[in-house]
Amino acid sequence: MTKARDLSLAAKAPLASPVFTGKVGIGTSSPTSKIHATTATAGYTAKLINTNGASDANGLLIQAGTAASEYALNVANTAGNATFMAVKGNGRVSIGNSSPITKLHISGSVNNDRILIESPHSVGLVETGLEMRRSTTVAGAKIQTVRHPTLGGLGLDFYTTANGAAEDSGTYSKRVSIDSAGRVTMPYQPSFVAKAAGGWRVIPTAPTKAAFSNQIFDTNNDFNPSTYLFTAPVSGVYAFTFQSYTRRTSGGTGDYMYKSFLINGALPSTFTETILHYADHAVGDLGTSLTAIFSLSANDTVAAATRASSTNCAYHSQSSTFAGYLIG
Repeated sequence: MTKARDLSLAAKAPLASPVFTGKVGIGTSSPTSKIHATTATAGYTAKLINTNGASDANGLLIQAGTAASEYALNVANTAGNATFMAVKGNGRVSIGNSSPITKLHISGSVNNDRILIESPHSVGLVETGLEMRRSTTVAGAKIQTVRHPTLGGLGLDFYTTANGAAEDSGTYSKRVSIDSAGRVTMPYQPSFVAKAAGGWRVIPTAPTKAAFSNQIFDTNNDFNPSTYLFTAPVSGVYAFTFQSYTRRTSGGTGDYMYKSFLINGALPSTFTETILHYADHAVGDLGTSLTAIFSLSANDTVAAATRASSTNCAYHSQSSTFAGYLIG
């Protein structure tokens, strides 16, 4: 069909509906598919409109493809040498390429190609977001933008679900927030501060965990005030500080006090004890601080430890603290 004309096909009894076994060309005399439409005029090449007011006013149904090498839909440029969008026979969708390797595979062609998600203007503080979850649950993980209520500007909130029950109930917990000024907060980031109880304690001559039995602050209860141990909840790099107030309790000279951290009950091979030398009892009380950074595995334990060259040294419990936090 190369000329502009109407085509009317009507089945008359006892004939069945008309069936074409060949190829139909509209605007071309050499169709290469069952229906082939070509035009050089402005406007759409084809248009499908369903004016049915019922709930089943559907548009186009495509049933094709059984393998990754086949196309259920292929949208390309006029020359046919660049794919804009494709739906492959295995159900994967691509934008900007013809060989998706995931459910949705987007390939940019220039440096500033990106995905843009917009929301209506002034719809509230929560603007747009991206949510991911398993098919049998109602929650998983999500990222959403948050608009400053007075100044404007967008920040980002990151949410996860703590366990299977939270996935099923739809209970999200905010883990990271980046406000419109770029400030980052992580309310569940592991961190703690503990101090000892009581007055002066004699420092043993063997490495011994300092008795930090009072929790001043602990984000996730990772420090145990009964065992004086911090347990790393996740693998990462952690920073620790051991601050103590010490004295030599009797006369004499030449005593030493040692401070250290114990990982899984032992002094790390990459870390040495810090030595405080009491040359004379008259030196008086001294405050010292020890700081270290360690790479820990999940469930590693850390303790603040001390020892002395004799029992003439002591630390003041209420004036000593042990603190730590996850860097990343």
